[in-house]
Formats: sequence, structure tokens, C-alpha cells
Amino acid sequence: MDAVRLHDGTVAVANAGAHQIRVVAPDGRTLRDVGQEGHGPGEFQFPGWVGVRGDTLVVADMLASRVSRFTREGTHLESARFSEAAGLFPQVVGQYRDGTLLVAADEAVDSRKPGVVRGRTALLRLRPDGSLLDTLTLVPSSEQFATVSADGRRFKVESLPFGRRTVMALRNDVLVVGTGETPAVRTIDAEGRTRDLLQVTATPRPVRAADIDAYWKNLVTAGGGPEGNDLTPPQGIPYPAALPPYSDLHLDEAGRVWVAESRLPGEWSQPATWQIFSPNGQPLAQIRLPPRSLLMDAGNDWVLLRELDADQREIVSLYRYSVRR
Repeated sequence: MDAVRLHDGTVAVANAGAHQIRVVAPDGRTLRDVGQEGHGPGEFQFPGWVGVRGDTLVVADMLASRVSRFTREGTHLESARFSEAAGLFPQVVGQYRDGTLLVAADEAVDSRKPGVVRGRTALLRLRPDGSLLDTLTLVPSSEQFATVSADGRRFKVESLPFGRRTVMALRNDVLVVGTGETPAVRTIDAEGRTRDLLQVTATPRPVRAADIDAYWKNLVTAGGGPEGNDLTPPQGIPYPAALPPYSDLHLDEAGRVWVAESRLPGEWSQPATWQIFSPNGQPLAQIRLPPRSLLMDAGNDWVLLRELDADQREIVSLYRYSVRR
């Protein structure tokens, strides 16, 4: 679910399937597994985010709705439940330098009418003990579509294919947010004040019928299609006419902003293009990351990726990169 590179080169990986944090040496050797499945101190149900603060590993358990802290050697220090304001499945964005956590909590959407719905996401700042410090701001949540059964009794809300997604990243007290409505990426300070940081240069890319067919075929191949293996997509989906201007955001250790270009399904097996901007929003470079990968962490000359091989196995990989002058 997540991975972070520590200052000594070791990597901590949040392995939700094994209910553990795996700490790996720079040469790939497993140094230790931290935690196990359970409900007690130092145990996990679904470790979905891992960070580091000083010599302490910080782990957020999404299902248990709590944060746990461990020494680098794996000794459990403490655990704290999140405030009820964080909801049932809180998504940790990152942590501030003072140890407070930024959590994204989606508000319930009104799904009583069919069509595209876009609710709101509260960005909450939680103290290390899990209590609510402040509601930083509200941003649009990712687009969904609602369907209603023929008898009008059952409602279903799902992610909108090719829809606008709100993406964000937090590092060293800098929060960047993009809602996909415009090419703008904004910063939000610790007081909730917002300002435009940069504009992504992206030519609008139309979504065609062949792209929609490829979307569902790829989704079913990955085991995430309707009813698991049904090739027939839901009816009446209001597909967007074009892709959103970007699909993901990341901040590297130097504060540079990485912005991922949106891709059509036929391009998912091709290298992904990211634009890199300076901390003040000036364009610096482009980088092409390997196909079927997600960016987990990045530094001055390295990237940490989660890759998917031909057998659908997840692999954590560390790459070096250099800048061409």
C-alpha cells in the first residue's frame, strides 16, 4: 500500500496483505517485519500508510482507524485512535514536522439521483494522539456516478471512469492539491490559506468509444470489473468527453512537485510521463517511469516504485535517475 525510504537507505514497506511493515536493506535483504495481524497494541488490520519522523516509524491502519508508532528496530511505542471526525476509512495524506497528521475524510454524497456526483473531502489535522486539532479546509472529492435500480429501491455509487480525481501530497509542511477541474495545482498552508502554485501544460485528450471498451477489459483482467468477471459494463454511465489534466501528485525530499500526466487505457502498459516543477512552481524537467508502476517516494537522484509484473505480483523497486542537460 505504501513505501518510504529512510535516511540510511533502508525502505519501510506497508504490506497490507501480510498485516506488517517490512523493513528492507538497501541491497534488498529483509531486515525485520514489524507487527502482525490483530487488534492489539502493535498489530494491524490494514496498514495503508507508513512515514518516518526522526527515528520513529509512523503507521496508519485504515480499518482500525488508528496510528501506531515504532522504533526503527520494530519495538512498539504507542497507538492512538483517530478522532471520529476522520470517518470509517480515513486516508492519511502525510505528516507535518510537528508530528500532526493530515487525514482526508470523504463526506457522504447524495446518491438518490442517478448521474455524476462529486462530494466534498474534509482535510483534517490530527494531533499525534489522534484527536482533532483543526479542519484545514474542504476540497471536492473524486467524481463518482450513481445508479438506481429499476424499482427505485437500491442505490449504488462507483468511481467514474476517466473522471476528475482530487490528488494531494504533503511533505515538510508543504501541501499541494489538485482537483482536476482546471490545470491548476494549489498549495494550502497550515492555516488553510490557498494559492495557485503552477499550471500543468496538457493538451485535452478526448475519450473515445475504444478507450471505454479498453478501460473495462483492463479492469476485468485485473480482477476489478463488475461482478468480478462480467465483461458487460454498467449502463448509462456519463463518461467524460476528455481526460483530466493530471492523475497524481507527489513531493520529493527537496520539495519539488511531481505531476503525472493522465493516460488512456491503451497507454497503461507504456512508460508514464511525470512533469517535475521547482518548489515555487517553475517547470524543471520531465521523467518517464516504467510501465505498470506507482510512485511511492522520490529523492534527488532516486525513485521508489511499486510495480506490477506479468503475473500481477507487486514489487517494490528502487531506481536511480539522472538529469540530461
